[in-house]
Amino acid sequence: MASTIRGNDNFDSANVGPSTTLNDVGTYGFLRAYSGSITYSPGDTISGSTFTGWSNGYGYPQSTPTPSGTWRCMGYASGPFTPNASDTLFVRIS
Repeated sequence: MASTIRGNDNFDSANVGPSTTLNDVGTYGFLRAYSGSITYSPGDTISGSTFTGWSNGYGYPQSTPTPSGTWRCMGYASGPFTPNASDTLFVRIS
């Protein structure tokens, strides 16, 4: 049987996937990175402190819980053209 080594435990069976716990490294979030006149492109890295909060897709961020760590942009975000122009997909990398 194949095994996977994870940083927080010993060996697990191969059917155990990545964490889906909110804000864990490797998880994705639809986040709002609005800070005035900004532009983020795929591959850019951003500190969690930059985010206004988790996005609801309509330009109104939900600020609890606040994202932490470092995130990689997986789409495009720019502003301040419209309220939701800075909402896009990010993945936590550290």
